Amino acid sequence: MVVYLITRFLYLEDYPIYFFTDEAAQQVRARELWLNGFRDDHGHWFPVTAQGPWFRFVSIAHYLQLPGWLLFGNTIYAVRGTSVLLGATAAWVLALILKRHFHCGIWWITPLIFGTMPSWFLHSRTAFECVYMAVFYAWFCYFYLNYTSGHTRSLLLAVVFGALTLYSYSAGPLIMLATGCLLLISDFKYHIKHARIVGVAFAFCCLLMSGLLFFFINYPDSPAQHAKMYSGVLSGNIPMTVKLQQVLHAYLGGLTPQFWFTWQPDNLRHQMLGLSHLLQITAPFFFLGIVLCFWRIKTRGSRLILIAITASGCGAALVFPEITRNMTFLIPACLLIVIGLDFLISRIRLPFVSRFLNYSLFSGITTYAAFLTYDALINGPTWYDDYTLFGQQWGSKQIIRDYIPEYLSKHPDQHVFLAIEWANSPDYILKFFNSPPNFMLDDIDRYLSNLIELPKGVFVVTASQMQRLRESKMLTYKEIEPPIYYPNGMPAFHVVTIQYSENALTVAEEFRLERNRLIEEKITTPTGEVWTVRHKAFDLGEVINLFNQDFNDLARGAGGYPFVVEVGFPNPKELRGIEVAFSQENTLTAILKNKEGAEIGHYYKALKINAPKFPRLRLDFTDLKEKVSSVRLELREEQRADSETVLMHIHEITFY
Repeated sequence: MVVYLITRFLYLEDYPIYFFTDEAAQQVRARELWLNGFRDDHGHWFPVTAQGPWFRFVSIAHYLQLPGWLLFGNTIYAVRGTSVLLGATAAWVLALILKRHFHCGIWWITPLIFGTMPSWFLHSRTAFECVYMAVFYAWFCYFYLNYTSGHTRSLLLAVVFGALTLYSYSAGPLIMLATGCLLLISDFKYHIKHARIVGVAFAFCCLLMSGLLFFFINYPDSPAQHAKMYSGVLSGNIPMTVKLQQVLHAYLGGLTPQFWFTWQPDNLRHQMLGLSHLLQITAPFFFLGIVLCFWRIKTRGSRLILIAITASGCGAALVFPEITRNMTFLIPACLLIVIGLDFLISRIRLPFVSRFLNYSLFSGITTYAAFLTYDALINGPTWYDDYTLFGQQWGSKQIIRDYIPEYLSKHPDQHVFLAIEWANSPDYILKFFNSPPNFMLDDIDRYLSNLIELPKGVFVVTASQMQRLRESKMLTYKEIEPPIYYPNGMPAFHVVTIQYSENALTVAEEFRLERNRLIEEKITTPTGEVWTVRHKAFDLGEVINLFNQDFNDLARGAGGYPFVVEVGFPNPKELRGIEVAFSQENTLTAILKNKEGAEIGHYYKALKINAPKFPRLRLDFTDLKEKVSSVRLELREEQRADSETVLMHIHEITFY
């Protein structure tokens, strides 16, 4: 355990090289929870959910991070240190499982085996919520085995840790559902024999599930939004047979040897260079452990391991396999590796040979743990060259915590605007580091094509933005500080001042004309009709997203004022009204024409302030007497001074 803790805490800020938004958000929410008197932002007591950028999701990370924040404030060591200590309890309890329920002679080496699994080494040094899920799942397995060993009251603790697993991460509910159902079947006779305590545990389980029930009641849209964003299976309009095939493929993909024992060059921030999620050298012991579990399948411990493996794939079944979603697999994997290794060592009957092997194992794995730590700290920063949004997202600590506050200490009257495009929701990181009010997020891209008032101050832009700035005819710039470099020596951020060029007015007008140009397309609606649609450009999604009867879908206009969608029907229609679903306050004008092109109706309506998320604006054509051949929709967000740059978010347009 000492070796495990040293290899976690040593230079904890430096590897992984990123400090992720997901990590910072946990302490930000912990602070808000404390200041709000343990209520969420809607006034609900003791929330088991958290608000993300687009939807709410199950999470209890804010409770776990609260002690660290109270003791040490907003520091990376406090956030990641909490995760390290929780991860250490998983290493400890796995050793207890192997000692007490599998009677392994080398149970003591479990923290070293567990700690040198590459995927656990990396993630246990972060504060990702999937780590908490795996930790609580390990404790669930321990107390469940205690229950099946005769300590029946341990079932209540198993229920507690099962609930903690469920609430820790979005993959938790499916994993616990599968685990619970399979254990119910596997140990059914034992449950019947102890029906009284099982009944109490079931009632306790229902009580603990009330938080999930209130989540669905209080935030009914969030699960659907979550599913839409991540799961094509749940949200796509595809046949059920195809959906089932996709689910099965995703489920089995997370259980294959290739997934766990080969290095894959994707999702690099979740992998150590050249190392698979599990060490290849441990594969023989892993598979031997599986064989032994099938051989001893009559024992409840062996069945639990097989069930834990089976259930682990459910975390990614509706999406696609990824180590974060499949992380509970590491719990049975560690048990199997030690069981297989112990089986071989126990075949040796000579005491001095066994002792020599024990010393060698301890020395060898400890040396490898030290090497793994050294390699990650020294070489990890340059393993990969992608430090941007879809790579390492490098810059939280280096730019937001260190560089910009130091710059502002020298120039206290300046305003600094940091690029947004390099990280997911970097506003959480600004809150985490308590950034001053003259340090804000703002991308220069909106100034590259729009003649709007420039804020006074300096911009910290990414290398790709700097390239666009060099090519721009709209803006001129001046670098006022040396570039900030990535660990590999390439420029990461540039500090510049910007101003409009002499011909900015002409360039802006060219951009405006292009934004307001109508693009004509033919679309086939779900009813089989072919419509002619003319619209301004989208920068996200496509025009069919507006008419596919899926309110969770989205197409986003790229600007222009007003944003226009014109629909021409192949045959004149009788219309009684229209409904448009937005993601923002909006006004809607509908201009209706007959087949001769004459205007036969003009309707207008504005969304009320504080409209619900994904509001729907409905226009009734009460006095319309003729059939409609075309409809022109004009969408405006009139409260915005820079209305020409508004990105119109439209989910669905429905005629009735």
